[in-house]
Amino acid sequence: MSRGRRRPAPEPVVIRPTRLAVRYVDDRIVLSDRSAWAYFQVPTVTYDFLADEQRQALAIGVAGALAGLRDAEAHLVAVPRVDDVDRWATALDDTVARPAPGWAAHLRLQRDHLAGAGFTSKKVYLGVALGRRRTPTGPLAALRRAEHVAGLLDDAVPLAEVQAWHRKAEALGRLLAAGALRARHATAEDVCWLVRRAFHRGLADPGPLAPSTRPWGAGELVLLGEGVLRHSHRHVRLEQPGGGSCVATLAAARFPDALPFPGAEWLQLVDDLDGGVEVSLRLRLVPSRAAAHDVRRKLAEVHDQERHIADTGAEIPLALAEQAETAKVLDYQLNKERVPLVYGWPRLVVAAADEDGLGDRVALLVDRYRDLGIDVAWPSGDQLDLFCEALPGDRVRVRAYEQRQSVLTVAGGMAQATTDLGDATGPYIGAATGRGRGAVHFDPLAAAGRNRPTVVSVTGEPGAGKTFAAQLLTYQMALRGTWTLLIDPKGEAGRMAELPGVGSTRVLRLSAAEAGLLDPFGLADDAEEGAMLAMETLRLLLPPGLGFEREGALLTVCKAVAGTAAPSLHAVVTAVAGSGDAAVAALAPTLRAVEDYPLATLCFARGAVELLAPEEHLTILQVAGLSMPEPGVPRQEQGWHERLSVAVMFLIADLAKRLAQGRGRHQPKAIVLDEAWMLTGTPQGRNLVPALARMGRSRNTAVVLVSQNAHDLLDERVLNCVSAKLAFRSSNPAEVDGVLELLGVAVTDEHRAVVRGLANGECVFADLDGRVGTIAIDPISDELRRAFDTTPRAVMPDRDPTCAPS
Repeated sequence: MSRGRRRPAPEPVVIRPTRLAVRYVDDRIVLSDRSAWAYFQVPTVTYDFLADEQRQALAIGVAGALAGLRDAEAHLVAVPRVDDVDRWATALDDTVARPAPGWAAHLRLQRDHLAGAGFTSKKVYLGVALGRRRTPTGPLAALRRAEHVAGLLDDAVPLAEVQAWHRKAEALGRLLAAGALRARHATAEDVCWLVRRAFHRGLADPGPLAPSTRPWGAGELVLLGEGVLRHSHRHVRLEQPGGGSCVATLAAARFPDALPFPGAEWLQLVDDLDGGVEVSLRLRLVPSRAAAHDVRRKLAEVHDQERHIADTGAEIPLALAEQAETAKVLDYQLNKERVPLVYGWPRLVVAAADEDGLGDRVALLVDRYRDLGIDVAWPSGDQLDLFCEALPGDRVRVRAYEQRQSVLTVAGGMAQATTDLGDATGPYIGAATGRGRGAVHFDPLAAAGRNRPTVVSVTGEPGAGKTFAAQLLTYQMALRGTWTLLIDPKGEAGRMAELPGVGSTRVLRLSAAEAGLLDPFGLADDAEEGAMLAMETLRLLLPPGLGFEREGALLTVCKAVAGTAAPSLHAVVTAVAGSGDAAVAALAPTLRAVEDYPLATLCFARGAVELLAPEEHLTILQVAGLSMPEPGVPRQEQGWHERLSVAVMFLIADLAKRLAQGRGRHQPKAIVLDEAWMLTGTPQGRNLVPALARMGRSRNTAVVLVSQNAHDLLDERVLNCVSAKLAFRSSNPAEVDGVLELLGVAVTDEHRAVVRGLANGECVFADLDGRVGTIAIDPISDELRRAFDTTPRAVMPDRDPTCAPS
């Protein structure tokens, strides 16, 4: 060919039934033209916050499960799947019985945002060959070939053959389900999606096919391979009605003798690349005896090379000596541990819109693996075979770049490692910020439906984003028709009531005008309970130690007042003053001084009190005149006004509990308590949290505690009630350790650095299933961002933009 002539464009290759190896698919088996397979979906593991010991145990467990597949051929696939946003939105909307007016618009806003973001979830599948299908021989084989040429070949699979393979697949499924993989049978829909999406790599995810319970036969499977492929030397060009893309399959050509673990999870390395990179690893588990024979043969070859080099008087190359040593160690392990050796063909499938973009992505991938000591090759001329090799039910078509590894090396690649968090069904609250970037959905009310503790903790230092996140959760619950009470001691949530679409809202600012609203006897259901609640209130009001040697006498006074016609805390003070016990009577001047505070009028009723009974979707309860103590300040150092504020918060929380109890059992309810450390920092408050949690499970109520102090939540009575946790940035060393303990993760320098280094609006999230990872809270709209922002700049009144700041 002359230098000036251009190579002609490759001819399109149309995928026909004979090119697709798969012939039959149902919910248990995949039959190709040669073999029978069973494909299983492997649950993913949220990996980032696992301790090294947990990671090692996971790798050993997976290695043991793979080792149990002795003398088997397998196919490990890890692919990103675009989230089905429409299905999620429909399912979430179906759970909302009586939404607020703005729910439909907010759900539509979330759906559009998620669709535009293109979030994906990793799906991991393991295919295991069940055996070779019986092929005709002799005259029957000739007849089949003639039928094929004439176009008369019948690909129907006999029922007896299907049933025989089903029995093998069921037995294998029980084995894998019981092991560390916890794998379950992949459905026919899963397998067909794997085939179909291969022809849409780098393009929009193909839409769903019509639902069907029938198995897929050869004629129907042709539908999955629709499209035009142009085979070039370095890639395959896919063409679909919606556009085209270039796809290249790379091969791992060389591994180092040893990979550090944890730290070199080579199958997870691609999870953070934009556009998604697929992993296709075909492997054969060779029994230890056969593998040892191959190793000894290789060792003999190395020794021969060493002898030839020695005869020349030259020095033995270090690489050759290392090969010999590695072979000796491997031979010893195979004979001692009797575990199979993996003969594998690792492939990475990359897609881009054009050749230039594909080259850039391949270069990035090659460089990233080179940092681990793994050489990745870009094969030329075999791209179509490599494309087909990655399809379910196919086989190894390019035997170059074979790798012989221990099962632990494959298991330590951590193909199933992800950053998945949340419940996948609730409203969208943010995106994971680990190696993988997936959408995080969270419904605080889901715990009640699963009979789990219903308390959600939100912790972090001021300005880190905890109040913002709590208000987002509050707003989403109110939109869904949840009866929601937000206790807002700082008075920062009032703008939420101004948002359109929340429905009926009410901001109650408690002051002296609501005198007696929080009187313990008015809150209690009966006289005995009123006496106990009054006693706990007195304990919070009085300085530590003062009067506590006379607790029994004080309780007697409270019980006596409870038996009167008009019991109240004011009546208790009057009775204390007239007590015949001099030590008790001596407390009267102190209590009368407290009673004169304006804030105290909420607690001391002097007459009939109108009970609070909010019916709104959202009620924001604020208190005028609260003087909150600094978090962590002991009660001995708190002043009168601060102790009074703590007592008021305790009574407000008790009021919230009783208001929620008065609602119907089936009505979703939520209590959100900001500055909850004022409650959890006292014995009385810590005793109230379990009562709130028990009510949550029995009466469908979510409880959100927002606190600067994680240590107060570590009390066993509180910690046992907390299911989900959002931990924003903390800087204090002791507080950071408390946050990690609350999250249930190892207290390590690495984890401490993560908590200290969180950006504003970013948190460590521990979900209902105990999975832990970092997420960035996303309100998705500027309107919500402004409404929930509590920074001093955000809450300042509007000013003339032409005025210079003072």
